[in-house]
Amino acid sequence: MQPNRRRFLKGASVAGLTTMSGLAFSGTTTAASYTIDSDLRQTVGISGSQLDSAVDSVSPGSPLVGLGDTWVDVQNNRNINAVYMAAHAALESAWGRSNIAQEKNNIYGFNARDICPAECADGYASFEQCVRQVMAYVDEEYLSTDGTYYEGSTLRGMNVHYASDDQWAEKIADIMNDIAAELPSGGGGDGGSGGFADGDQVAPTTALHTRKQPGTDQTVVATISAGEVGEIMNGPIDKDGYTWWGVHWLDRGVWGWSVERYLTSTSGGGSKPSVTFDQAASGNYAAANRTASDINWIIIHTIQGSYEGGISVFNNPDSGVSAHYVVGNSSGQITQMVYDDDISYAAGNYDYNSAGLNFENEGYASESHPDQLYQNLASIVSWACEEYGIPKSHPTGVAPADPADGSGIIGHEQVPDPDNPSVGGGASHHTDPGSGWEWDYFMSLL
Repeated sequence: MQPNRRRFLKGASVAGLTTMSGLAFSGTTTAASYTIDSDLRQTVGISGSQLDSAVDSVSPGSPLVGLGDTWVDVQNNRNINAVYMAAHAALESAWGRSNIAQEKNNIYGFNARDICPAECADGYASFEQCVRQVMAYVDEEYLSTDGTYYEGSTLRGMNVHYASDDQWAEKIADIMNDIAAELPSGGGGDGGSGGFADGDQVAPTTALHTRKQPGTDQTVVATISAGEVGEIMNGPIDKDGYTWWGVHWLDRGVWGWSVERYLTSTSGGGSKPSVTFDQAASGNYAAANRTASDINWIIIHTIQGSYEGGISVFNNPDSGVSAHYVVGNSSGQITQMVYDDDISYAAGNYDYNSAGLNFENEGYASESHPDQLYQNLASIVSWACEEYGIPKSHPTGVAPADPADGSGIIGHEQVPDPDNPSVGGGASHHTDPGSGWEWDYFMSLL
C-alpha cells in the first residue's frame, strides 16, 4: 500500500480514539459505548451465536435467544445494527416474555398503540418473521433518507415518530450497552469496521458518487459505475446518516469517499449481492436444512408478470408456490423469499426443487428482457454458483431424471416431468424462461 495515498485520505479521519456519531471505540476489545446519537447503520462484526450468548447473559432464559442468526442476517442485508435490533426487541417485549410477544409473536410492539396495545398489535407467524418484517419497515421508513419518518438514522431520530415515550431512545441505548458488554468484541465488531478493512477490494452495486471528504454535501470527485473495482484505503467514518469508506478507484486513479451500503466486496470471490428479504407464505415452501452438497441446480423461470406481482403471488398462502429469489427489471431489484437451505416450490418436480435454487424473472416468456434484469440475475446467480459449487454452465436438452446425475444452470423448460422424464417443463410442461431469453448473453455475464 502506498503511504502517500493513505495520507491523502487521512485528511478527513481522526487519530487515536475514534468517535462515530456517538459510538466510541478505543480498541477491538473495549465495549462499544452506544448513545441515542449512535448511527444505527453502523454494523458490528459478530456472529449469531455470539449475540444469542450475550442476550442470554443479560436476561437468562430469554425467549429471544435463538434470533441471533436472524438479526445478523438482517444486519448484513439491510445495514441495520444487530445489537440495536436485539435491544429494541428486549425493550418492547420484556426480553420476549410479554403477553403480546407470547400471544402474537410481536417482539417490537409494532402497532401496539397506547389506547389498544393488545388488540391493535400486529400478529406474526414467528419471532423471526416479526424481525424481518418490522426491520424492513424500519429500514425503509425510519432509517432511509427518503423514508416517511426519517429524522436521522439514530435512536434520537427514531424516537420522534416511533414511540410516545420520550425516554424510549435512552432505554434502548442502555440495553445496547448491556448486550455489547457481553460480546467478545465489546459490540463494536472489528473496531466498528462495518465489514471492510484496508486493502479490501470493493465495487459499487449501482452508479455511485465518490466525494472529496465524507458527507453528502462534499464535492463529487467522480461518479463510479457499477462493477468498477476500488481498494479500501481508509475508514469507516459516519457522516450524514451514512458510513463512508476512503477508496482508491483503480481504473481511474481517483481517490475519494463512498457510502458503504452501495459497496460490495470483490476480495476473495465476492460477497452476496444486496437483496431485500420478504419471506413467502409459510405453506408455499418446505423448511429444510440443505447444505451445499444438496444444491446442484440453478433453475431460471419467468414470472409472466411484474416483479411486484410475483412477490405478491408467493406471499399469498393460497398459491402454494414460491421461488428463492424474484428478480426485477430495475437496478437492485432482487428479493429473496425463501432461504437457500429451504425448498421452494416452482419447478413442478419435487426432486428438482429439493436439489435446486429457483429464480423468477420479471416479464413474459415470449418477450425480451432489459439489460438491467440480466445484470441483476447474473450478480445473484454468479454468487450462488460460487457459494454452492454449481458449475457456471448451461447444459442443453431435458435435464437428467435424477437431479443427482448432473448440475448447472437450466431453464424451467428443461426440468423433467416427474412422471415422464423425457419431457421438460416439470409436471405442467412449462416453457419458460422462453423464446425471449438470451442464454448466450446471460451466461457471458457470469
